[in-house]
Amino acid sequence: MLAMALSLVVPTHAVAGDVARLSHSVVRLVKGKAAGGEIQAGVEIRLGNGWKTYWRMPGDSGVPPDFDWSGSTNVAHVDVGWPAPHRMHDAGGESVGYKDEVLFPLTVRLKAPGRPARLDLKLFYAVCKNICIPARAEVSLDLDASPPAAADIALIRRFQRLVPAEGKAAEALIAARALMQDGKPALAVLVASQVSAGPGSDVFVEGFENAYFHAPVTSRMTEMGREFILPVDGIKDAAALTGKRLRITLVGPGESLSRKLQVE
Repeated sequence: MLAMALSLVVPTHAVAGDVARLSHSVVRLVKGKAAGGEIQAGVEIRLGNGWKTYWRMPGDSGVPPDFDWSGSTNVAHVDVGWPAPHRMHDAGGESVGYKDEVLFPLTVRLKAPGRPARLDLKLFYAVCKNICIPARAEVSLDLDASPPAAADIALIRRFQRLVPAEGKAAEALIAARALMQDGKPALAVLVASQVSAGPGSDVFVEGFENAYFHAPVTSRMTEMGREFILPVDGIKDAAALTGKRLRITLVGPGESLSRKLQVE
């Protein structure tokens, strides 16, 4: 319903070098350090007071940001990092994303290192408060040899640290299993006991469009670790989850982890 509502609104639009100033938000491309054929960078979105934007899984309402790098010069690939999000509730329902400010860390791989390069972004996203407004920002950044600002390097590093860890560290996300709880489908996610995943932790699930996974309603310690129980909407039987390969993201007060698991 929200996506339909957004389509009826004319997007706010801005083109302004490496900074685009739109209604209730400002988008900026930020340059970081370079090493070999890779350059660290970021897409910063600063939001007006009380406004929010969305994560790649936006919740039961919302629109994820879409990054189009096709206009870039001498750029082979752009890897976008997604900082750990927050779950938010308002009159529109439950959403997942960011308030105040977010920077999406980028790793830019060049086609021909040492030659001129330019990062060109067409960003479609949404900002919401009492209403949701779609926005299109077009920003560009020359990836030249000039040194990046120290403040920009620090900003990129701050948000890089907020991106959930994958690989070996994420093996602490041990297992996911489907179950019925009080006659309704649920997903149990088991996290190793050494992970700081107590009160204040949240679990986000992606990979099955027919289902929506709410915040954990309970968690308990077992011999293997802490188990979180997430209610699931959109399906009637937990068996529909069995065998699905889902991306599980744990956002905790001490650390955040992300891993794909096959549901037992």
